[in-house]
Amino acid sequence: MAKKGLLDLFSLVSQEIDNNINHYQFTITGAYGAGKSTFANTLFNKLGNAIVFGAEDRFKGIRDIRVVPISNWKEAIDYKKMLKKAIKDNNGDNPFDFDTIIIDPVGRLAKMCEDYICEENGWESLADAGFGKGYTLSENEFTDYVNDLKNIGFMIEFIAHGRTDTITPPRAAEGYQKFVPDVPKKLKYITQGEADFVFYLDVLRQVDEDTGINKPVRRLYMQNYADYELKVAIEGLPDYIDYENVDEGVEKFIAAFDKAVEYTKGKNGAKPVHKKHDTKDLPDTQPTQDESITGPSHEQLIADAIVIRDELLGKLERDNVIDILTNFLGTPVIADCKDDEKLKKFINH
Repeated sequence: MAKKGLLDLFSLVSQEIDNNINHYQFTITGAYGAGKSTFANTLFNKLGNAIVFGAEDRFKGIRDIRVVPISNWKEAIDYKKMLKKAIKDNNGDNPFDFDTIIIDPVGRLAKMCEDYICEENGWESLADAGFGKGYTLSENEFTDYVNDLKNIGFMIEFIAHGRTDTITPPRAAEGYQKFVPDVPKKLKYITQGEADFVFYLDVLRQVDEDTGINKPVRRLYMQNYADYELKVAIEGLPDYIDYENVDEGVEKFIAAFDKAVEYTKGKNGAKPVHKKHDTKDLPDTQPTQDESITGPSHEQLIADAIVIRDELLGKLERDNVIDILTNFLGTPVIADCKDDEKLKKFINH
């Protein structure tokens, strides 16, 4: 018999794919005003009950949101103590009507943590400690805080503003820009490494085919776009979904998630077939004859070409990569190439 608290290694069984969205950790990032907070609040309250640890005062216009306003790290600590005491007094069970805490935005709360560490030690900045000690203390303080909340039974989800980072591959003369969550580098592991899903939400303007009116459309990028920091835990999700209102967006994501779970489970031997935007059309079996003949969409070819370009940047000088792109596509800017055959030749070269 295994020791108490440990698994019996002689009787391990294969783990089933978890089909409960609430059991996955999300980091949703994106442009200012894209609707990250609205999407997360609607999603996690549709599937369970969530509150928001709000590190900024900007939630007044969000429907049905419950916000715990946090203006400094000491307040964050006090709320954690309040939660721990209530659970302890309730014999270890959660007495609250919520089990998910959305930290929004995580970068702002991390800054409060840094300020707290500096104030406690009499520093002007974390760098004053020398040898990286200040940054390590701040990282440990924040990480321990999040882990404490998880250990007492809460699911923690992150909302982050987006920023542009310059990524310079090894041996490359120059880097390229990528949209990433706006969090301190020391916290990248907890917000991106530990996260099951990292999504980027943006606002596009599209012309309605029926009315000709130019209108805003939200686009939730999920995978296969090298310009964004993205991550998925299961196969079969579309590259992105578009929506005009948050309820539509949440319904589309839940439907896409449910189908992706079935793909990942390998139901009927089906392989994931990545299609964009319209999740209701995702097939339950292998592509049909017509789909196989048609091949990938132009958008998918663009995404695949970007991946190839980034791989080349990790191996060759930037000027050499520009020459290769120009030779195959007639332009160094992949998005400007409208010829699918040229894109295919570049991808398969």
